[in-house]
Amino acid sequence: MGQVRRASYPIPESIIKDRFAGCLLGGAVGDALGGAVEFMSRAQILDRFGQGGIADFAEVYGGKGKITDDTQMTLFTAEGFGGFQPSCPNDCV
Repeated sequence: MGQVRRASYPIPESIIKDRFAGCLLGGAVGDALGGAVEFMSRAQILDRFGQGGIADFAEVYGGKGKITDDTQMTLFTAEGFGGFQPSCPNDCV
């Protein structure tokens, strides 16, 4: 494996928090996209959504773009580690 490259300067806390929030948001979006197909086989996905597969939020858990327990547990864990609390409207998700 290659060596880890570390910044040779201090990274402002605001940038670290923004990156952390971006990772959480990206994970939530991926979870919301995949929630509708989470327990489907590839054949079932193609049958329901066509040859391109899922390309947009689909109806699942009573709405489109709903997160699953995976995102909920990730957010609970993040909060437990550092007291992270999203500050965007509707808690970002």
